[in-house]
Amino acid sequence: MTRSTPFKLKLVLGAVFLSSVSESMISIAFGLKAAAEGQANLLSALLLASLLPQVLLGLWGGKLADTAIRWWWWPLALAFQSLIYCAIAAWTIWPAIILGTLAVSTATALVGPVARKLATHYSTDTQGTGSWLSMIAGLAGVLGLAVGGLLVGQGLVQALLLASSLALFCVALLAFAVSTRDALVVEARETKGALLGFRILSSPQLLGGAGFLFLVCCVLGTSLDDVVSVFVLTGYLHLNETVFGLVSGCWALGIIMGSLLSAKIPAHRPVLPLVASGMLMGAGIFSIAWLLPTALGTAGIYLVAGAGNGIFISLMNSTIMSRVAENQQGRAWAAYGWLVKICLLLGYLAGGLWGSTVPRELMLTSGSIVLGAGAFALVIPRLRGRV
Repeated sequence: MTRSTPFKLKLVLGAVFLSSVSESMISIAFGLKAAAEGQANLLSALLLASLLPQVLLGLWGGKLADTAIRWWWWPLALAFQSLIYCAIAAWTIWPAIILGTLAVSTATALVGPVARKLATHYSTDTQGTGSWLSMIAGLAGVLGLAVGGLLVGQGLVQALLLASSLALFCVALLAFAVSTRDALVVEARETKGALLGFRILSSPQLLGGAGFLFLVCCVLGTSLDDVVSVFVLTGYLHLNETVFGLVSGCWALGIIMGSLLSAKIPAHRPVLPLVASGMLMGAGIFSIAWLLPTALGTAGIYLVAGAGNGIFISLMNSTIMSRVAENQQGRAWAAYGWLVKICLLLGYLAGGLWGSTVPRELMLTSGSIVLGAGAFALVIPRLRGRV
């Protein structure tokens, strides 16, 4: 961040970073705990507890953020999540973990868009802020997974939960500093419902019909790849756990690189680079499944494809921030997040059912879905957004 970045925007980005690190640490901790106990059913329960409230309540949360939000809702929700993790640390049993995850996910679904709305409100450079949000997500994911894996490996699950609780408490304090009555812009009178976000994303002024279809296919294809790539890299490429972790980390490193590069992309017509960056991900997924390269080659492809992912996320962030009115951004962010969660569920479902039997074919399919939808969006300009 430069010196010209508004101080309150720095606080918002810091809050997003700390909460993302906490979420990443908790995710790896519970996942490794279930895996160590050989409880595949618990992994499924965790996934449902994490995603289901956001699928069922996410759109309503976006509507609340635009029409009825109060400045203290977000800080209070963060403080509530901090207390939940303290309670789980005190009773580290699976019923408490599942119920706690469900409660945290519910709170996130209802107030999730607020942080993005505040980032828009305090930002003087939406393209730069979109890049920072993308890079923060990549850094937080890498740091959270590394710290979480280390602590779980040392048998310090309770310490990890308390660290996450402390991080969220700090985020709640930051939220009290930036979430003010004037900062949260809402509609004076409700005119549209919770589905407005989908109409915004698919409007000609934003992504257009073809761009919206590409967004769905891109998220669906990469979600499917998240599951089946594990089987391809370990089964077909014979990577051991250490090498697999290093190779997978190249994608996260690419996200950070792509986030930095996205700030150099002209902001007046972001849809074409958005599609191109998504197709870079699809090409990377397809080429690994088709070519079955060495570990070094796979790492290089992941680095390039991850850069495409970073550019894609950054451009989606900046496009929504710059093209959607503040009093409607809650529903736009909620619709975007809802699509991601639904595609994750579908990708994980397909990967879980067939990932261990036909992983290479599914990985080829996921790459083809992204490339095909991208080609359609490029050749049908009248269906693409005019931005």
